[in-house]
Amino acid sequence: QIIVAGHICLDIIPSMPSSPDLRPGQLVEIGAAEFSTGGCVSNVGLALRKLGSESILVGKLCDDAFGQILLNKLETVSVGAGKSIQVSAEGNTSYTIVISPPGVDRTFLHSPGCNDTFGPEDLDFNRYPAATHFHFGYPPLMARMFGNEGSELESIFRNAKQAGLTTSLDMSLPDSSSPSGQANWDKILTKVLPFVDYFLPSLQELSYMLSSENRDFLMSTCIERGAGTVVLKDGEKGLHVRNSKGDYFEPCFSVDVVGTTGSGDASVAGFLYGTTRDWPIQQCLLAATAVGAFCVEAPDAISGIRPWAETSQRVDAGWRKRNT
Repeated sequence: QIIVAGHICLDIIPSMPSSPDLRPGQLVEIGAAEFSTGGCVSNVGLALRKLGSESILVGKLCDDAFGQILLNKLETVSVGAGKSIQVSAEGNTSYTIVISPPGVDRTFLHSPGCNDTFGPEDLDFNRYPAATHFHFGYPPLMARMFGNEGSELESIFRNAKQAGLTTSLDMSLPDSSSPSGQANWDKILTKVLPFVDYFLPSLQELSYMLSSENRDFLMSTCIERGAGTVVLKDGEKGLHVRNSKGDYFEPCFSVDVVGTTGSGDASVAGFLYGTTRDWPIQQCLLAATAVGAFCVEAPDAISGIRPWAETSQRVDAGWRKRNT
């Protein structure tokens, strides 16, 4: 079993025939909106279930209209997926308006909602005795996780390691104008990374957090801070990896992109699918890029994901990689 915890939200994805020219006072006609699960918990947790792993989704939403839609969506994709989701009587369910025109990277309008109240008391590892791995995602969108220089995030990962679990951590890009954008991420990472076996940020996220665009510096710094393996997501360019055994790179597969929502989380799910089966690192990276490629062939984060047997069949059939 894989515990997937952290941020969860409802994605609202309007259909857009082209990139809108947004100006004050202007009306822009668009298509129907799609409601889908969003955030690390649903994106990674449901993708793992569709691949064939047993995942436990741990997050927090509220007893409101968006919360009911989100729970229904979770159960529609995978029966029992909402079993470990907490429903709070206070606050609002987190939601994201995803601006995702064809062929353009997405933009998010996000409300963190009750994700901000998530803390160590919301994760009792004794409830999951069969779990072997713990994944946590999006602490920059969860106020208590970056507050007090990451002390509560450190506590969660320390507890996970004490429970005998391997661990992984994914990030999201802090909003520079919000409290998360002012947090001291270098200090937070210094506290947390000694308890992280696999650190999976994007290049953009880590560049912001460590104030550098030098990939070698970023990866070396994370290893020095204590991360076991650093998997740096570099968009359509692929995955750069560093651990004690050396450096690795895996380019993306060639696909027709419909939407990029959830592509990073899908890649994380593919990677975790491999690591929890003790696959060699290069095979895990191949799985990560394959699952990520399936994801971007759909407008949302989940509907494009296929079982691993179908995914590997396409890879084995000679699926072409992008030129790098």
